[in-house]
This record gives sequence, structure tokens and C-alpha cells, in this order.
Amino acid sequence: MKVLLRFLSTAVLMAGHGLSFSFSASSTSLAPCTRANPTRQQKAKSHEKAKRNVALSVSTRQNLEGYDMEELMRSSVEKTRFEANYVPFDEEKWLAHRASDRFYRSLFNFNMSPIVESLVDEVGVLMALSVCIIVWNGLLIEGFSDFSGLHHEALLAANPLVPNFKLTLPIEPSLIGGGPLGFLLVFRNDASFARYRSAFHLWENILAKLSNMLLMASNASADKHQVRNLGVASYVLCRTLQHQLSGLNDPTERYEQDVKHMLPTQQQADALLTARNKLYRAQYDIHRAIEPFTDEITMLDKRTLINTVNEVAAACIECERLYKTPVPLLYTGHTLKFLTFWMTSLPFALYDVFASSWNHIGLVPGVAIMAFLFFGIEEIAVSLEEPFSILPLDEFVEEFQESIEDVMEWMTISENEKDDESLEAVERGAAAADETVEKQSSEETVPVNGKK
Repeated sequence: MKVLLRFLSTAVLMAGHGLSFSFSASSTSLAPCTRANPTRQQKAKSHEKAKRNVALSVSTRQNLEGYDMEELMRSSVEKTRFEANYVPFDEEKWLAHRASDRFYRSLFNFNMSPIVESLVDEVGVLMALSVCIIVWNGLLIEGFSDFSGLHHEALLAANPLVPNFKLTLPIEPSLIGGGPLGFLLVFRNDASFARYRSAFHLWENILAKLSNMLLMASNASADKHQVRNLGVASYVLCRTLQHQLSGLNDPTERYEQDVKHMLPTQQQADALLTARNKLYRAQYDIHRAIEPFTDEITMLDKRTLINTVNEVAAACIECERLYKTPVPLLYTGHTLKFLTFWMTSLPFALYDVFASSWNHIGLVPGVAIMAFLFFGIEEIAVSLEEPFSILPLDEFVEEFQESIEDVMEWMTISENEKDDESLEAVERGAAAADETVEKQSSEETVPVNGKK
């Protein structure tokens, strides 16, 4: 038997090597033809790409069928998800976060978690499955015990029409599958948290660079109108990026209202709102707002402002990439299938483990706790995978808008201080001139021999 298995494995390996060799040889033989006619290759690639895009769009449309997106957005799970993921901390919250009783507080606040709320259906199904296993094995196969502890034989054990098999599985496959499943979940959460951290870092860079650019312009120019135009263009860029990353969380009517409120003319608002790529148009408006500073700043400072805008544009593209490209769907789908099959087989594997409990009733809460823990790990990864719906983008954009008003106020105060300094300088100059005149007149009227 061992010899036969070894022979079969060797044959499979040789077949694999032969297949790879034949494929490489055929590709090598076709290489001159491919180089001789690159147009045909490009057409074939474009045709295959179009077919693949059509297939992906069809599969995506089929996956979205049956979902009411507005209802999902209004669900309490989504609202609780946002409120529970981002909480601004101060010193008091940090002290409570590090308190020694945090384990007990977390345990007793179990029902307040958005993870618990979103996993009620899955856990309910597994609990129902556990009850069915207990009822089947107790009533039909093994018998059951009443509340007094008296054991009763199976009700239909002697009936030949009832299949006589016990709903149970050995626990070893579950133990073996738990290790690979743990690795899949850990890598899944690590990738999702990296996306969350990257999104937060990108928004911090965008706001910091635009704020510094506004401060540089306000210090280099005394024209408050041009500085405000630059600040408004920067705000519109942030607001447009927020709108594109928020989806249904940010209605179009609200976005258009904010843009029209900030832009000075209706023409500018219409040019932005009717643009094919609104974010690209917002970047163009920032470059136009920088141009009037040419006469007041050096070419080096202007180049610094332009480079800042280019860095912000790169960060915006990175944010769009994060929003449009999830963790590879093959990895996510396989992890979900693995976790679902493993959790579904768990009640069968744990049935004999709870044999010491009354009628194996301990299986139900045990499976429920395991389901909350394992499904909860995957739920955390899903919550962090798309980070922009849980980041406080409203607060970020509003804070930048307030920064524009602060800069305008500081420029007004600085202008008034310069006017006061100029007035004081004029007054000091006039006083010095009067003092000089008085000194000269006094020297001319000095008495000589007691006579003027």
C-alpha cells in the first residue's frame, strides 16, 4: 500500500513538472509571434479585461441584490458602530481606560457592544442548532433525564423507521482546524487595522499640510482676500474628499449646500459641482488660488506651496484607493467560509464534552460564548476594513474651517497692530521733529551781554 501511494505521488509530481514544462515551451514558441504582432496582443488583453470587468460587475450586482442600502445605513448597528469606534480621549478617559477593574466593566457592559448587536442572528442560529442536537440525541438515541435526575430511554429507539445515528463528531478535527483559522483571523485583523491607521495618518497629513500652506500664505501676503480664497479652496478640497469617502453617510444635498455656502460665487460652485471629477477640480482651484501670490512671494516659496498641493493630491489618491479596494476578496471569502464551517461543526464536536451537564445543556451557552468570541474577531476586522465611516471626518473638516476663520482674524489683528505701530512711528517722528525745531529756535535766541 505504501509503495502504491509513493508511486501515485511520484506520478502526480512528474505530471505537474511535465505540464509546467510544456506550458513554458509553448509560451516560448509563441513569443516571436507575440512580439511580431503587439497590436493583436493588446486587443486580446483589452478584450479579456472587458470580459473580466463585466463578470465582476455582474457578480457584484448579484451580491448587492436584496439589500436596501438606506435601511442598512439607518440601522442601529451602523450608528452604534460609529459611536463606539471613535471616542476622543482626555485625561479622565485615559485613567478610566487603564483602571484595574476594566475587565469586569467590559464583561458587565457586554450587551452595549455593537459586536454583540450585530452577531445576534449568527449566535441564535448556532444556539438553535445546539438545542436540536441535544433533542435529537436525547429523545431518539441516548435517552434523557428529567428534573429529578431519573433517566428515561429514548422514545423512538425501537422504531425501525427512525434513523439510529448520533449527531456528534470527534473533537480532533476542530482542534486541528482551530490553528489555521486563528492565523487567518489574526492576519485579517492586522490588515484591517493597518488600513485604519493608514487612513487616519493620511487625513492628518492632508489637514496639516493645508493648514501650514495657509499659514505660509498669510505670513507672506497682506492681501486677506487672496489668503481667504486659498483657504476656501483648501476647505472645498477637504469637503469634497470627505463626500467621496463617506458614501450614503454624507448626502449630496448637504455637500452641495456646504460648498455653495463657502465659495464666493455661484459660478465657482457650479464649475465644481458639474465637474466630472470633483476632487481633481478642487485641486485645480487650489493651484489657481496660489497663482495671485506670485508678485508677493519668491519662486522658492511658490514652489513650496505647489509641492504641498502635490503631496495633498497624492494623499487624496491614496484615500480613494483605500476606499475602493478592500482586503482581497478571496482571502475574506475563504476566511468567512472557514469560520462558518468550523463554528457549525463545533456543536457536534462539543456534544460529548458537556456530557457531565444535565442532558448536555451546557452545550448551548458554551457554543454561544464561542460564537461571540470568534465571530466577534471577524466583525472587528470588517469594522476596521473601511475606516472612513468610523473616522470623525466631520470634526476634521469643521476644525479646518474654523482654522481659516482664525487665520483671517489673526491677519486683521496683525494689520491693526501694524497700523498702530505706523501711527506710533509717525507720532514719534513728529515729536522728534518738534523737539529738533525747539532746540534750534532756543539756540538762536540765546542772550548776548544780557541782550537779546
